[in-house]
Amino acid sequence: MEQLSNKKRKANKEHICDWCSLKINKGEIYANQSNADEGTVFTWKNHIHCADLMDKIGAYDNGDGVSTDDFQEYAKNEYQNIMSKYHNEVYESKDFKYPNFEQQLKFVLEFHKIMSPQQLEGISI
Repeated sequence: MEQLSNKKRKANKEHICDWCSLKINKGEIYANQSNADEGTVFTWKNHIHCADLMDKIGAYDNGDGVSTDDFQEYAKNEYQNIMSKYHNEVYESKDFKYPNFEQQLKFVLEFHKIMSPQQLEGISI
């Protein structure tokens, strides 16, 4: 895969993040990449905070890129690691119920101080 361009843009309309599959809101700054792979050119859009999370947890691609499934697996694994290390009593209790992916992602972003609780309230993750 070859990256042709990588720019930050302000969304003129809603988009879907290609990593977390959640909304990029109108007016939000996001990353917009043009890529080529075996003769096919495509656009990849993602939240800036999703890219920051990838950097923070060291989830680097192997040269083939990081897919939506890869990203979501990394985020869920990071959630489990944080809960196990810092909140094990709650995490191991019989009453513990896994939150949905959106809630897990918010928790991980806040834990790593990528986004504040106030910023997280203002976005539709």
